[in-house]
Amino acid sequence: MGILEELERLEKLEGDNNNKDKETDDNTKSSDQSSTSSDKDKLSKINIPDDFKKKEPSSTPLESFDPETGEILDDTIKSNKFDDILSSHNDSTTNVNVAPDDLSNPYIELTSKGPFITNNDDKFILSSTLIKQITDHWGNVKDYCPRQIYHLYLKKDFKLEKEVFDYGSYGEYLILGAGAYENVTDLPKHKKTGKKRVTQRRIEEQARVHFPRIYRQLFSTMIIPFYNTQIPVYKYDKENNIILRGIYDHFPTITFIDGNEPKLAIVDVKFTANIHSTFGLGWGDPSKMDHLQSDLYLRLLTDIDIDFNKKMDPLFDKNVGYDRIFTDVILEMIRQEKITFVNLVFSYNSTDSDNGFKPVIRTFKNYKNPFQDDRTQTLKERIRKTLAHLEQIKSSGYEPYPNSDLCKGCPVAKLISNKNGYCTAFHENNIT
Repeated sequence: MGILEELERLEKLEGDNNNKDKETDDNTKSSDQSSTSSDKDKLSKINIPDDFKKKEPSSTPLESFDPETGEILDDTIKSNKFDDILSSHNDSTTNVNVAPDDLSNPYIELTSKGPFITNNDDKFILSSTLIKQITDHWGNVKDYCPRQIYHLYLKKDFKLEKEVFDYGSYGEYLILGAGAYENVTDLPKHKKTGKKRVTQRRIEEQARVHFPRIYRQLFSTMIIPFYNTQIPVYKYDKENNIILRGIYDHFPTITFIDGNEPKLAIVDVKFTANIHSTFGLGWGDPSKMDHLQSDLYLRLLTDIDIDFNKKMDPLFDKNVGYDRIFTDVILEMIRQEKITFVNLVFSYNSTDSDNGFKPVIRTFKNYKNPFQDDRTQTLKERIRKTLAHLEQIKSSGYEPYPNSDLCKGCPVAKLISNKNGYCTAFHENNIT
Protein backbone atom coordinates (compact mmCIF):
# COMPACT_ATOMS: atom_id res chain seq x y z
CA MET A 1 0.00 0.00 0.00
CA GLY A 2 1.40 3.44 -0.95
CA ILE A 3 1.96 6.32 1.44
CA LEU A 4 -1.02 8.34 0.23
CA GLU A 5 -3.37 5.34 0.49
CA GLU A 6 -2.12 4.60 4.00
CA LEU A 7 -2.68 8.22 5.04
CA GLU A 8 -6.21 8.19 3.64
CA ARG A 9 -7.01 4.93 5.42
CA LEU A 10 -5.77 6.24 8.76
CA GLU A 11 -7.61 9.55 8.36
CA LYS A 12 -10.83 7.69 7.56
CA LEU A 13 -10.34 5.39 10.52
CA GLU A 14 -9.75 8.37 12.81
CA GLY A 15 -12.94 10.04 11.53
CA ASP A 16 -14.96 6.87 12.10
CA ASN A 17 -13.69 6.64 15.66
CA ASN A 18 -14.62 10.25 16.37
CA ASN A 19 -18.17 9.61 15.15
CA LYS A 20 -18.47 6.60 17.42
CA ASP A 21 -17.40 8.76 20.39
CA LYS A 22 -20.54 10.84 20.07
CA GLU A 23 -22.86 7.80 20.07
CA THR A 24 -21.43 5.60 22.81
CA ASP A 25 -20.96 5.84 26.57
CA ASP A 26 -17.82 6.83 28.43
CA ASN A 27 -16.38 3.33 28.34
CA THR A 28 -16.78 3.15 24.56
CA LYS A 29 -15.25 6.61 24.29
CA SER A 30 -12.23 5.43 26.21
CA SER A 31 -11.88 2.42 23.96
CA ASP A 32 -12.22 4.47 20.82
CA GLN A 33 -9.71 7.04 22.03
CA SER A 34 -7.21 4.25 22.68
CA SER A 35 -7.76 3.01 19.16
CA THR A 36 -7.28 6.52 17.77
CA SER A 37 -4.13 6.97 19.78
CA SER A 38 -2.83 3.69 18.44
CA ASP A 39 -3.54 4.79 14.87
CA LYS A 40 -1.73 8.08 15.47
CA ASP A 41 1.26 6.11 16.69
CA LYS A 42 1.20 4.17 13.42
CA LEU A 43 0.98 7.42 11.47
CA SER A 44 3.99 8.86 13.27
CA LYS A 45 6.08 5.85 12.27
CA ILE A 46 5.43 6.28 8.53
CA ASN A 47 8.37 7.80 6.67
CA ILE A 48 6.55 10.60 4.83
CA PRO A 49 8.60 12.30 2.06
CA ASP A 50 9.10 16.03 2.49
CA ASP A 51 7.10 16.76 -0.65
CA PHE A 52 3.94 15.40 1.01
CA LYS A 53 4.36 17.29 4.26
CA LYS A 54 2.71 20.60 5.02
CA LYS A 55 4.80 23.47 3.69
CA GLU A 56 5.40 26.45 5.94
CA PRO A 57 5.67 29.86 4.27
CA SER A 58 9.08 31.45 4.12
CA SER A 59 9.84 34.16 6.66
CA THR A 60 11.32 36.25 3.84
CA PRO A 61 8.89 36.24 0.89
CA LEU A 62 10.37 36.21 -2.58
CA GLU A 63 10.10 39.31 -4.74
CA SER A 64 8.28 39.03 -8.04
CA PHE A 65 8.33 41.55 -10.86
CA ASP A 66 5.58 43.04 -12.97
CA PRO A 67 6.72 42.92 -16.62
CA GLU A 68 4.57 45.95 -17.48
CA THR A 69 6.38 48.32 -15.15
CA GLY A 70 9.39 46.36 -13.91
CA GLU A 71 8.20 47.12 -10.37
CA ILE A 72 8.42 44.68 -7.49
CA LEU A 73 5.03 43.18 -6.67
CA ASP A 74 4.30 43.66 -2.98
CA ASP A 75 2.77 40.24 -2.41
CA THR A 76 3.55 37.78 0.34
CA ILE A 77 3.47 34.04 -0.12
CA LYS A 78 -0.03 32.75 0.53
CA SER A 79 -0.96 29.29 1.74
CA ASN A 80 -2.05 27.03 -1.08
CA LYS A 81 -5.83 26.53 -0.85
CA PHE A 82 -8.40 25.86 -3.54
CA ASP A 83 -11.31 27.71 -1.91
CA ASP A 84 -13.93 29.04 -4.32
CA ILE A 85 -12.15 27.88 -7.49
CA LEU A 86 -15.27 26.04 -8.58
CA SER A 87 -17.80 28.38 -6.98
CA SER A 88 -19.28 29.17 -10.38
CA HIS A 89 -18.49 25.82 -11.97
CA ASN A 90 -20.88 24.66 -14.67
CA ASP A 91 -20.93 20.95 -15.34
CA SER A 92 -21.35 21.62 -19.04
CA THR A 93 -18.04 21.92 -20.88
CA THR A 94 -19.65 22.77 -24.20
CA ASN A 95 -17.89 26.13 -24.40
CA VAL A 96 -14.47 24.79 -23.43
CA ASN A 97 -13.64 22.86 -26.57
CA VAL A 98 -14.14 24.43 -29.99
CA ALA A 99 -13.86 21.85 -32.76
CA PRO A 100 -11.89 23.09 -35.81
CA ASP A 101 -13.66 23.10 -39.15
CA ASP A 102 -11.17 21.54 -41.50
CA LEU A 103 -8.64 19.79 -39.26
CA SER A 104 -10.87 17.16 -37.71
CA ASN A 105 -9.87 14.38 -40.09
CA PRO A 106 -7.27 11.94 -38.77
CA TYR A 107 -4.72 12.68 -41.49
CA ILE A 108 -2.64 14.72 -39.05
CA GLU A 109 0.63 13.06 -38.15
CA LEU A 110 2.92 13.59 -35.18
CA THR A 111 4.53 16.97 -35.83
CA SER A 112 6.70 17.61 -32.77
CA LYS A 113 9.87 17.08 -34.84
CA GLY A 114 8.97 19.25 -37.79
CA PRO A 115 7.33 22.48 -38.91
CA PHE A 116 4.69 21.16 -41.29
CA ILE A 117 1.66 18.92 -41.25
CA THR A 118 2.21 16.09 -43.70
CA ASN A 119 -0.56 16.33 -46.26
CA ASN A 120 -1.19 17.69 -49.74
CA ASP A 121 -1.69 21.23 -48.50
CA ASP A 122 1.08 21.92 -46.02
CA LYS A 123 0.28 24.30 -43.18
CA PHE A 124 2.88 26.10 -41.12
CA ILE A 125 3.11 25.44 -37.42
CA LEU A 126 4.08 28.66 -35.68
CA SER A 127 5.99 28.75 -32.42
CA SER A 128 7.05 31.81 -30.43
CA THR A 129 10.65 31.16 -31.47
CA LEU A 130 9.76 31.28 -35.16
CA ILE A 131 7.61 34.40 -34.82
CA LYS A 132 10.46 36.18 -33.02
CA GLN A 133 12.80 35.58 -35.95
CA ILE A 134 10.58 37.65 -38.25
CA THR A 135 8.93 40.26 -36.01
CA ASP A 136 10.02 42.27 -32.99
CA HIS A 137 7.96 43.00 -29.88
CA TRP A 138 6.47 46.12 -31.49
CA GLY A 139 5.20 44.01 -34.38
CA ASN A 140 7.73 45.37 -36.89
CA VAL A 141 9.35 43.04 -39.42
CA LYS A 142 13.03 42.37 -38.72
CA ASP A 143 15.91 41.68 -41.09
CA TYR A 144 16.11 37.94 -41.63
CA CYS A 145 17.59 35.43 -44.06
CA PRO A 146 14.96 33.11 -45.64
CA ARG A 147 17.49 30.30 -45.99
CA GLN A 148 18.37 30.51 -42.30
CA ILE A 149 14.70 30.53 -41.37
CA TYR A 150 14.13 27.40 -43.42
CA HIS A 151 17.03 25.34 -42.08
CA LEU A 152 17.09 26.57 -38.48
CA TYR A 153 13.41 27.01 -37.67
CA LEU A 154 11.38 25.11 -40.27
CA LYS A 155 13.28 22.04 -41.41
CA LYS A 156 15.47 22.19 -38.28
CA ASP A 157 18.32 20.21 -39.80
CA PHE A 158 20.83 22.68 -38.32
CA LYS A 159 21.00 24.69 -35.12
CA LEU A 160 22.89 27.68 -33.82
CA GLU A 161 25.93 26.47 -31.92
CA LYS A 162 26.19 28.75 -28.92
CA GLU A 163 27.34 27.46 -25.56
CA VAL A 164 25.09 29.89 -23.68
CA PHE A 165 22.09 28.12 -25.24
CA ASP A 166 23.35 24.86 -23.76
CA TYR A 167 23.53 26.46 -20.30
CA GLY A 168 19.78 26.95 -20.28
CA SER A 169 19.10 23.51 -21.78
CA TYR A 170 21.34 21.86 -19.19
CA GLY A 171 19.53 23.66 -16.37
CA GLU A 172 16.18 22.56 -17.84
CA TYR A 173 17.40 18.98 -17.99
CA LEU A 174 18.45 18.99 -14.33
CA ILE A 175 15.19 20.59 -13.14
CA LEU A 176 12.59 19.13 -15.50
CA GLY A 177 14.19 15.88 -16.59
CA ALA A 178 14.18 16.85 -20.27
CA GLY A 179 14.44 19.78 -22.65
CA ALA A 180 11.74 20.95 -25.03
CA TYR A 181 13.47 19.69 -28.16
CA GLU A 182 16.69 18.04 -27.05
CA ASN A 183 18.48 17.03 -23.89
CA VAL A 184 21.78 18.61 -22.86
CA THR A 185 22.96 16.19 -20.18
CA ASP A 186 26.43 17.64 -19.65
CA LEU A 187 28.61 20.64 -20.48
CA PRO A 188 32.18 20.88 -21.84
CA LYS A 189 34.82 20.41 -19.16
CA HIS A 190 37.86 22.53 -18.42
CA LYS A 191 40.38 21.93 -21.21
CA LYS A 192 43.38 21.59 -18.90
CA THR A 193 41.99 19.88 -15.82
CA GLY A 194 39.11 17.94 -17.35
CA LYS A 195 36.92 18.97 -14.41
CA LYS A 196 33.60 20.80 -14.34
CA ARG A 197 33.90 24.50 -14.94
CA VAL A 198 32.53 27.07 -12.52
CA THR A 199 29.52 27.81 -14.70
CA GLN A 200 28.40 24.18 -14.67
CA ARG A 201 28.79 23.95 -10.91
CA ARG A 202 26.66 27.09 -10.46
CA ILE A 203 23.91 25.73 -12.73
CA GLU A 204 23.89 22.49 -10.75
CA GLU A 205 23.70 24.41 -7.48
CA GLN A 206 20.77 26.44 -8.77
CA ALA A 207 18.94 23.34 -10.04
CA ARG A 208 19.56 21.02 -7.10
CA VAL A 209 19.68 23.39 -4.13
CA HIS A 210 17.91 26.67 -4.80
CA PHE A 211 15.21 25.66 -7.27
CA PRO A 212 13.52 23.08 -4.97
CA ARG A 213 13.38 25.60 -2.13
CA ILE A 214 11.98 28.38 -4.33
CA TYR A 215 9.50 26.11 -6.07
CA ARG A 216 7.99 24.90 -2.78
CA GLN A 217 7.38 28.50 -1.74
CA LEU A 218 5.63 29.50 -4.96
CA PHE A 219 3.69 26.49 -6.21
CA SER A 220 1.38 23.79 -4.91
CA THR A 221 2.40 20.69 -6.87
CA MET A 222 5.45 18.56 -7.48
CA ILE A 223 7.41 18.42 -10.71
CA ILE A 224 7.09 14.94 -12.18
CA PRO A 225 9.44 14.54 -15.17
CA PHE A 226 7.77 13.21 -18.32
CA TYR A 227 4.34 13.77 -16.79
CA ASN A 228 3.80 17.46 -16.05
CA THR A 229 6.91 18.73 -17.85
CA GLN A 230 7.42 19.60 -21.52
CA ILE A 231 3.70 19.61 -22.34
CA PRO A 232 2.95 20.16 -26.07
CA VAL A 233 -0.13 22.33 -26.65
CA TYR A 234 -1.62 23.11 -30.06
CA LYS A 235 -4.26 25.53 -31.28
CA TYR A 236 -5.80 25.91 -34.71
CA ASP A 237 -5.94 29.58 -35.72
CA LYS A 238 -8.94 29.53 -38.01
CA GLU A 239 -8.57 33.20 -38.94
CA ASN A 240 -5.10 32.64 -40.45
CA ASN A 241 -5.50 28.92 -41.27
CA ILE A 242 -2.38 27.96 -39.34
CA ILE A 243 -1.49 25.94 -36.29
CA LEU A 244 0.09 27.48 -33.19
CA ARG A 245 2.23 25.43 -30.85
CA GLY A 246 3.84 25.83 -27.48
CA ILE A 247 5.78 23.43 -25.28
CA TYR A 248 5.23 24.24 -21.61
CA ASP A 249 8.19 23.57 -19.33
CA HIS A 250 5.91 22.76 -16.40
CA PHE A 251 2.12 22.63 -16.37
CA PRO A 252 -0.28 22.60 -14.59
CA THR A 253 0.39 23.96 -11.13
CA ILE A 254 -1.28 26.45 -8.77
CA THR A 255 0.27 29.67 -7.47
CA PHE A 256 -0.63 32.81 -5.52
CA ILE A 257 2.38 34.68 -6.86
CA ASP A 258 0.48 37.49 -8.60
CA GLY A 259 -2.50 38.09 -6.34
CA ASN A 260 -4.80 37.01 -3.54
CA GLU A 261 -6.53 34.19 -5.39
CA PRO A 262 -5.13 30.94 -6.76
CA LYS A 263 -4.05 31.00 -10.39
CA LEU A 264 -3.27 28.23 -12.82
CA ALA A 265 0.38 28.72 -13.77
CA ILE A 266 2.49 27.92 -16.80
CA VAL A 267 6.06 27.75 -15.49
CA ASP A 268 9.06 28.41 -17.70
CA VAL A 269 12.63 27.96 -16.46
CA LYS A 270 15.24 30.43 -17.71
CA PHE A 271 18.99 30.74 -17.18
CA THR A 272 20.89 33.94 -17.87
CA ALA A 273 24.26 35.43 -17.05
CA ASN A 274 22.94 38.43 -15.11
CA ILE A 275 19.33 38.77 -13.92
CA HIS A 276 19.83 42.55 -13.55
CA SER A 277 21.24 43.17 -17.04
CA THR A 278 19.26 45.32 -19.48
CA PHE A 279 21.61 44.63 -22.39
CA GLY A 280 19.74 43.27 -25.40
CA LEU A 281 16.37 43.67 -23.63
CA GLY A 282 17.57 41.50 -20.76
CA TRP A 283 15.76 40.42 -17.61
CA GLY A 284 16.90 43.49 -15.71
CA ASP A 285 13.97 45.50 -17.12
CA PRO A 286 11.02 43.19 -17.82
CA SER A 287 8.86 46.10 -19.03
CA LYS A 288 11.04 46.41 -22.15
CA MET A 289 11.28 42.71 -22.95
CA ASP A 290 9.53 40.77 -25.68
CA HIS A 291 6.89 38.69 -23.86
CA LEU A 292 5.67 36.92 -26.99
CA GLN A 293 6.22 33.46 -25.52
CA SER A 294 4.11 34.11 -22.44
CA ASP A 295 1.34 35.88 -24.41
CA LEU A 296 1.16 33.07 -26.95
CA TYR A 297 1.27 30.29 -24.34
CA LEU A 298 -1.52 31.86 -22.30
CA ARG A 299 -3.74 32.22 -25.35
CA LEU A 300 -3.11 28.65 -26.45
CA LEU A 301 -5.14 27.63 -23.40
CA THR A 302 -8.23 29.66 -24.24
CA ASP A 303 -10.96 27.52 -25.83
CA ILE A 304 -8.49 24.65 -25.91
CA ASP A 305 -9.60 21.74 -28.07
CA ILE A 306 -8.46 18.55 -26.34
CA ASP A 307 -9.41 16.29 -29.26
CA PHE A 308 -7.38 18.42 -31.67
CA ASN A 309 -4.34 18.18 -29.37
CA LYS A 310 -4.72 14.41 -29.22
CA LYS A 311 -4.61 14.24 -33.01
CA MET A 312 -1.63 16.57 -33.22
CA ASP A 313 0.47 14.63 -30.73
CA PRO A 314 -0.83 11.07 -30.30
CA LEU A 315 2.45 9.92 -28.78
CA PHE A 316 2.14 12.36 -25.88
CA ASP A 317 -1.51 11.45 -25.49
CA LYS A 318 -0.59 7.77 -25.33
CA ASN A 319 2.29 8.17 -22.88
CA VAL A 320 0.80 10.87 -20.62
CA GLY A 321 -2.69 11.75 -21.80
CA TYR A 322 -4.22 15.17 -22.41
CA ASP A 323 -7.23 14.17 -20.33
CA ARG A 324 -4.94 13.63 -17.34
CA ILE A 325 -3.47 17.11 -17.73
CA PHE A 326 -6.64 19.02 -18.57
CA THR A 327 -9.00 17.87 -15.83
CA ASP A 328 -12.37 19.50 -15.12
CA VAL A 329 -10.79 21.76 -12.48
CA ILE A 330 -8.05 22.88 -14.85
CA LEU A 331 -10.51 23.54 -17.67
CA GLU A 332 -12.74 25.55 -15.35
CA MET A 333 -9.85 27.75 -14.22
CA ILE A 334 -8.94 28.34 -17.87
CA ARG A 335 -12.54 29.26 -18.66
CA GLN A 336 -12.50 31.79 -15.81
CA GLU A 337 -9.16 33.17 -17.12
CA LYS A 338 -7.47 32.41 -13.81
CA ILE A 339 -4.18 31.75 -15.57
CA THR A 340 -0.74 33.32 -15.41
CA PHE A 341 2.74 32.77 -16.84
CA VAL A 342 5.71 32.57 -14.46
CA ASN A 343 9.29 32.90 -15.66
CA LEU A 344 11.69 31.47 -13.08
CA VAL A 345 14.91 33.26 -14.02
CA PHE A 346 18.17 31.91 -12.60
CA SER A 347 21.69 33.25 -13.02
CA TYR A 348 24.57 30.97 -13.97
CA ASN A 349 27.11 33.61 -12.90
CA SER A 350 25.86 34.10 -9.35
CA THR A 351 23.90 31.99 -6.87
CA ASP A 352 23.52 34.40 -3.95
CA SER A 353 20.10 35.58 -2.82
CA ASP A 354 20.37 39.07 -4.35
CA ASN A 355 21.72 38.12 -7.76
CA GLY A 356 20.82 34.48 -8.29
CA PHE A 357 17.08 34.43 -8.95
CA LYS A 358 13.99 36.48 -9.78
CA PRO A 359 10.48 35.53 -10.93
CA VAL A 360 8.94 37.57 -13.74
CA ILE A 361 5.16 37.34 -14.06
CA ARG A 362 3.03 37.85 -17.15
CA THR A 363 -0.72 37.92 -16.58
CA PHE A 364 -3.34 36.97 -19.13
CA LYS A 365 -4.48 40.58 -19.38
CA ASN A 366 -3.08 43.96 -18.41
CA TYR A 367 -5.31 44.41 -15.37
CA LYS A 368 -3.53 47.58 -14.24
CA ASN A 369 -4.17 49.39 -17.52
CA PRO A 370 -7.03 47.57 -19.25
CA PHE A 371 -7.62 50.38 -21.76
CA GLN A 372 -4.01 50.11 -22.90
CA ASP A 373 -4.04 46.32 -23.13
CA ASP A 374 -2.99 45.62 -26.72
CA ARG A 375 -1.18 42.32 -26.17
CA THR A 376 -3.86 40.21 -27.86
CA GLN A 377 -4.02 42.48 -30.89
CA THR A 378 -0.23 42.70 -31.10
CA LEU A 379 0.03 38.91 -30.99
CA LYS A 380 -2.51 38.57 -33.80
CA GLU A 381 -0.64 41.12 -35.90
CA ARG A 382 2.70 39.38 -35.38
CA ILE A 383 1.17 36.04 -36.35
CA ARG A 384 -0.38 37.58 -39.48
CA LYS A 385 2.90 39.21 -40.58
CA THR A 386 4.95 36.10 -39.85
CA LEU A 387 2.62 33.92 -41.89
CA ALA A 388 2.63 36.39 -44.80
CA HIS A 389 6.43 36.42 -44.88
CA LEU A 390 6.66 32.63 -44.58
CA GLU A 391 4.34 32.23 -47.54
CA GLN A 392 6.38 34.76 -49.51
CA ILE A 393 9.79 33.22 -48.85
CA LYS A 394 8.37 29.73 -49.47
CA SER A 395 7.19 30.78 -52.94
CA SER A 396 10.66 32.20 -53.70
CA GLY A 397 12.44 29.01 -52.67
CA TYR A 398 13.96 30.45 -49.47
CA GLU A 399 16.58 32.46 -51.32
CA PRO A 400 19.37 33.70 -49.00
CA TYR A 401 19.49 37.31 -47.90
CA PRO A 402 23.15 37.98 -47.13
CA ASN A 403 24.06 40.53 -44.51
CA SER A 404 27.02 40.83 -42.21
CA ASP A 405 25.03 40.38 -38.99
CA LEU A 406 23.02 37.40 -40.21
CA CYS A 407 25.84 35.59 -42.01
CA LYS A 408 28.39 35.52 -39.21
CA GLY A 409 28.38 32.13 -37.53
CA CYS A 410 25.57 30.75 -39.70
CA PRO A 411 25.66 26.94 -39.33
CA VAL A 412 23.58 25.96 -42.36
CA ALA A 413 25.43 23.36 -44.42
CA LYS A 414 25.09 25.18 -47.76
CA LEU A 415 26.67 28.24 -46.18
CA ILE A 416 29.86 26.39 -45.34
CA SER A 417 31.51 26.89 -48.71
CA ASN A 418 34.78 28.32 -47.43
CA LYS A 419 36.92 28.33 -44.34
CA ASN A 420 35.19 31.38 -42.88
CA GLY A 421 31.80 29.67 -42.92
CA TYR A 422 30.11 32.30 -45.11
CA CYS A 423 27.83 31.44 -48.02
CA THR A 424 28.55 32.21 -51.67
CA ALA A 425 25.84 34.88 -51.61
CA PHE A 426 27.82 36.62 -48.89
CA HIS A 427 30.85 36.92 -51.18
CA GLU A 428 28.85 37.64 -54.31
CA ASN A 429 27.41 40.72 -52.65
CA ASN A 430 30.81 41.83 -51.32
CA ILE A 431 29.67 42.02 -47.72
CA THR A 432 32.52 42.52 -45.27
